[in-house]
Amino acid sequence: MFRGLTPLRLAALAFAGTALTILMPQSLEAQEPEKTTLWGDMHTVSQDLMDRAASDGNNFLHTNGNYQQTRYFPSRQINASNVHKLRPAWIFQTEVVETMETTPIVVNGVMYVTTAFNHVYALDARTGEQLWHYKHQMGPVTTFCCGPNNRGVAAYGNMVYLGTLDAKLVALDAKTGKKVWEQQIADPELGYSETMAPTAVNGKILIGTNGGEYGIRGFVKAYDARSGSLLWTFNTIPEKSVGVWATHDATGRDMLRDIDAEKAALKTLGDPYKTLGGGVWQNPAVDLETNRIFFVVGNPSPDLDGAIRPGDNLYTSSTSPTMSGTWTQSARRSWSMSPMPAARRFPVSCMAARPGTSTCTGAMIAARFASPRRWCPRKTCGCCRPRKASACCRAPMAVSNGRRWR
Repeated sequence: MFRGLTPLRLAALAFAGTALTILMPQSLEAQEPEKTTLWGDMHTVSQDLMDRAASDGNNFLHTNGNYQQTRYFPSRQINASNVHKLRPAWIFQTEVVETMETTPIVVNGVMYVTTAFNHVYALDARTGEQLWHYKHQMGPVTTFCCGPNNRGVAAYGNMVYLGTLDAKLVALDAKTGKKVWEQQIADPELGYSETMAPTAVNGKILIGTNGGEYGIRGFVKAYDARSGSLLWTFNTIPEKSVGVWATHDATGRDMLRDIDAEKAALKTLGDPYKTLGGGVWQNPAVDLETNRIFFVVGNPSPDLDGAIRPGDNLYTSSTSPTMSGTWTQSARRSWSMSPMPAARRFPVSCMAARPGTSTCTGAMIAARFASPRRWCPRKTCGCCRPRKASACCRAPMAVSNGRRWR
C-alpha cells in the first residue's frame, strides 16, 4: 500500500488510531503480487492521481476510495485468508478523546486523520510518528445536532482541506499543517455546521452542509482550490418546494396525506423553502465523463412535525445530481428521483436501502433492499418519500458506469 514498506508489513487503519500489520512466515512472501503502478508525482495530489484512485494501491485519496465511491481498495495483500493474522504495529493517541468518524487519507505514506472539534494530524503511516498537528480555532457559536464529529479531509495539490463545526472551509499546507486560507461557508447562528469531508475535483473543493434539524436551506458549494474564492452555490431546496402534492412515494406506497389541510397551511404559512432543511453531509459521487455529481439530500425541517412545512418538501430525503458544463461558474439540477419499473443496462447510481437510478434520467431501474430487520422492504421503505424524514442521507451515493446495479 505504501512505498518503502517491506513485504507483508502493510499498515491498515482501525478507527481507534491503531495501525495493524500481518504477521506471517517469510516463506509466504513469494505469493505477494507485484507492486502497483505509481501514478505521477507521489508528493503532489494531481487531478490525474485522483482520477486513477480506483486502481492506486499506494495511496488512499478519497473518503470512499474513488470518485465512484465504491469503497473498494485494489491491493490484495490483506485478504479473507490472512486477515485474522493482523496484529497491532503502532498506536497513536489523539489529543481529543471523543467520537471518531474520520476516514484517513493517505498520500505517499503520510496519513491525514481528523478528530472531533476539528483537529487534523499528519502521521507517518509506517511508524505512527506525528508530523504535524493543526487545531482549529473555533468561533464563538457552533450549532450541531449529533456530536462534534468530523469525517476527514480532502487532499489536492499541495494542500488538505477541512470543514469545521463553525461552518468554515480551511485549507492547510500538506507539508507543514499551516493555514493557507479560510472561508466562512454559512452562518452557524442560523444552524449551519460542517462535519463532512470535502470533495476535490478539477481544481474545485465541493462541500455541503449540516443543519437539517435547525431550519437551514441545504446546499452544495464549490470553492477554488487555490484561492478559496466561492465559485457557485447549488441550493437543494427550490423556491417552489410544494411540488405536485404527491399521494404516493417512489415505491408506490400511499402516504395517507391530508392534502386539503396542507394546502390550507400553505395559504397561511407560505412556502417553507428558506427553512426546509435538506442538508448534504455525505460526499457526492462524481462522474467526470458527464460533469455530474450525485449526492443524497437529508431530512426536511422540522423533521418530525410536518404541519408547518406543507407540500412535497422538494427535494428533501432524495437523490439529487447537479451538472456543470464548466465546473466553474454554475451548477444546475439534472433530475431528482422518479419511478420507472423496467430494469435495463446503463449507467446507474445507488446507495444502501435506496433503489438504483439512471444517472442520465433519474428514473428508477431496480429496487433491492437489505434484510427488513436492518433496513426496510420495498413496500415499507421510507427513502425518497415526499415530506418524510428518513435515513436516506446516512449513506453516500455510488455510481457505476455501464454496469447493472445489484
